[in-house]
Amino acid sequence: MWQRKQAAEMKRLERERKAQDIQQKKNLAEDKTIRAQKALDSMNEILSYTLNIDDTIDWESLKNKVNFSESKPSKPIYPVIPPKPNSKDERYKPKLGFLGGFSRKRQEKARNQANELFQNDMRNWKRNKRVEFDRYNRALEEYELFLKKQEEENRLINFKKENYFKCDCEAVLDYCDMVLSNSKISK
Repeated sequence: MWQRKQAAEMKRLERERKAQDIQQKKNLAEDKTIRAQKALDSMNEILSYTLNIDDTIDWESLKNKVNFSESKPSKPIYPVIPPKPNSKDERYKPKLGFLGGFSRKRQEKARNQANELFQNDMRNWKRNKRVEFDRYNRALEEYELFLKKQEEENRLINFKKENYFKCDCEAVLDYCDMVLSNSKISK
């Protein structure tokens, strides 16, 4: 008798477990159905909205047409770089004074001072010229890098466009992604 009661209890528990399992599966199926219906509704809404609007991608609008922040750098010229010192300029001629013409030592000292002034001015001129041309080269490099990057971005857009019109699967999917991301759905 005890065994029969225990067997009956086991059957009852097994039926309850199966009923709970069935209920869980029904709940899960209902949950999945609701999510699938929401996804379908969303797709239908996108489709009906997009049919009334031209979402065609304007390939040219995707291209980078921004101008560089400044005009193309020009080579440095006179106002920026002073003229090269000329050893024949009056500034670099020895200043002898009244007694200077009579003493070779004073003449030599005046020539050395004038030459030193010229050499110092020449070093400064070369340094300033190098600084200005370095600045120019950096600006030109930045300008050319900007143009190269812009050209590469636009080349990539043209490549995507060509592949789209060739009906390349990946390009068509990219195009659809762009159209869908540009679509504004009123809710």
